[in-house]
Amino acid sequence: MVATANYYRSLNNFYITRSGLEISRFSEVNAVLKPMSQFKSYDDIKLPFVISGRLVTSKKYKDRKYGTVTLASQALKPSLNDWVGIKIYKSHEVYEKVMKGEDVSVDEVAGKIISTSWNDKDQGIDFVAEIYDKSIAYKMDAGVIEFVSVGFARNIVVVNGEYFFVDIEPKEASLVFDPRDSDARFTPVVV
Repeated sequence: MVATANYYRSLNNFYITRSGLEISRFSEVNAVLKPMSQFKSYDDIKLPFVISGRLVTSKKYKDRKYGTVTLASQALKPSLNDWVGIKIYKSHEVYEKVMKGEDVSVDEVAGKIISTSWNDKDQGIDFVAEIYDKSIAYKMDAGVIEFVSVGFARNIVVVNGEYFFVDIEPKEASLVFDPRDSDARFTPVVV
């Protein structure tokens, strides 16, 4: 079998669902990959559109100023409930403008986090959010937008020559294509 960006060739007849794609496989026929979607068209999108996934994980991160900095679960877990109600922006640049006192359109807010839970296995915060922007919801449903990145105020301490984030204070979440936390991925909640 040969897979390309747009087509999938197979000798078998069945469906496979993997990584957000529904692949129709037919005997000796090329089939176009299509995103798995719960809606048939843009007009079918219902708001609020609900997503869930990983918000942030305890791990080592790259920092422009300090190099590698560890976000330990002991520092992250106390912030669990503080993420509820945090707005989800269309990009990090929006929050940066807000912090500088610049005017931004209310249209830059895509939604908000409505619940969080601690994932003991992966040592991270999972979330559920409501999206109130129909065009963003449509792109999420189609699998075009699937990552989130968070911003938080914090202090940094040095322990035995290693840097650690402490005193985590959630500030925002933003939709991104290349998050620092590769686990910070979400999927639509099928209703």
